[in-house]
Amino acid sequence: MAKPHTPARRPLVVALALTALLTACDMSVSGSGAVSGTAVTPDRETTFDLESGSTLTLPPGAVSQPGLVTASPVDPSADPPEGLEFSGPAYEIVLRGTSFAAGGTLSLATPPKGQSPEAVLLGRFEPGQDRWLPVRSTYGGDPARLTGTVQQAGMYAGFRVDVDRLATLSRGLLDRVLAESVGAVAPVCQGDLAANRITVETSEALVVGACVGVRDGAPELAVVGDRGSIVAADIPTRWSVEPTGTADPALQAVLDLVSAVPLRPAEVNEGRTRLLLAPGLGLRLGILPNRKATLRLSPDARATVATGIDYAVDVMTTFTLKLAWFGGVPDPGATAGLLRTAFATEDCATQLAQQTRQPVQTPEQIGRLFRTSAGLGVACLAGGWTVALGRDEAPTDPLTATMRWLVNNVDLVFTGPTTGPALNFPNLRIEVTQAEA
Repeated sequence: MAKPHTPARRPLVVALALTALLTACDMSVSGSGAVSGTAVTPDRETTFDLESGSTLTLPPGAVSQPGLVTASPVDPSADPPEGLEFSGPAYEIVLRGTSFAAGGTLSLATPPKGQSPEAVLLGRFEPGQDRWLPVRSTYGGDPARLTGTVQQAGMYAGFRVDVDRLATLSRGLLDRVLAESVGAVAPVCQGDLAANRITVETSEALVVGACVGVRDGAPELAVVGDRGSIVAADIPTRWSVEPTGTADPALQAVLDLVSAVPLRPAEVNEGRTRLLLAPGLGLRLGILPNRKATLRLSPDARATVATGIDYAVDVMTTFTLKLAWFGGVPDPGATAGLLRTAFATEDCATQLAQQTRQPVQTPEQIGRLFRTSAGLGVACLAGGWTVALGRDEAPTDPLTATMRWLVNNVDLVFTGPTTGPALNFPNLRIEVTQAEA
């Protein structure tokens, strides 16, 4: 049992108080059937020395009346919450003959652990709900301590973010990005191609769903993104463009952000333009009549950068949702606003422009660009992430600490030997020809 210590008092006063306490509560500290504990009263401070420098302090007014208190290390009776692991021993706090009034302070010595985020939280096990509940706490200092207010008896423990869980979550999201097909609903086209003298030639394996129809006597090409990553469709500038499908605000902000980066003079082609096509979203393209025209699909730096930043948003959102106790559901509208403001800063805007101009001729170049753009997304968004959730951005906030860790350890979760080849694909085309009448 933890060893308590209290400020020195006259022996006679202490002896009389303890005798009165045990008599009133019908408790003893020795003999058969003894009830163990440390005598506490509302008018004095008692500190329990726990393991490895941890303490429980009950200041004056902490308890409602004289009684006995124990604070002992125990084996946890329940698994930690999802995404967390125990940061040290659990402690059972038991009160007999009294109850908490103002409560006490539990301060656990919790040194940093390797590469884990400095995201440590205090929890109390609630038997009625069979789960751990978060307790308001702070983490920091030298040496580092986890400190929180104890206002109920029960089992308490510290928890830190499970790095392995972070990696598992992010790699699961990466699998979605690398999918060759997301099962997007194929577009539907109307009209008789033969009757309107229209022929179509396509590459054997497309990365989009596509169909060709007729609108007002001219060809119409409909495409929808069916790959896990964002792709770029290169089309003649004179085609009419009608987007189909609705992106959530955060994804749309990513597409708008990358599309708005100015082209260098060498990249400008007066006769053609490139449009970003996200998974499940589509385009209806009106083609000029009585001619041949081609839609081209090929690896593209802007599409790769947009994929990386969108992946970063997904990872940060998932961490916020899946890691227990972080609280708050990220609002896509707030995330979209954060994307716009974060990348309006000079440093982020400059790096974004530089990344959209990187070569993507090889799988290695594509994989490297994806990882660096994902890292850029986290670095630019992390600073305002908790604010976008409507929370104070305190340095000790566990979510802030986790995002800061993600910036510094981005390679732990964004690497993957198959990233480049999976995002790579050969040059593809859809060629539509309408013969003269």
